[in-house]
Amino acid sequence: MAARDKDSIIEEFLGDTPRAAQWRALRQSLAERLGGLRRARLLEAQTDPASEKLTRLDKEIASLERQVAALETEEVVAEFVENSLHVTLARSAADAQGEVGE
Repeated sequence: MAARDKDSIIEEFLGDTPRAAQWRALRQSLAERLGGLRRARLLEAQTDPASEKLTRLDKEIASLERQVAALETEEVVAEFVENSLHVTLARSAADAQGEVGE
């Protein structure tokens, strides 16, 4: 079975659910934003430790941490499903080869 056929089957199985690579890209994008917020918080804490901005940054950081964790979970699940489908398709192809060769 061609890789393109496998990808089509995986796309059909997943439906509207993004592939692992898409989840990874989203997670990495948010992780970069999270890094920026952490740097901004550190700078703010150094310049004005009593700043109200620190509270806002802490809330934003906590929210982004939860979002990054959720995206990581989605990525891992999608990757597991994709790998399982690859194995299933490979076994099916091998079984079909075995039947033809008999």
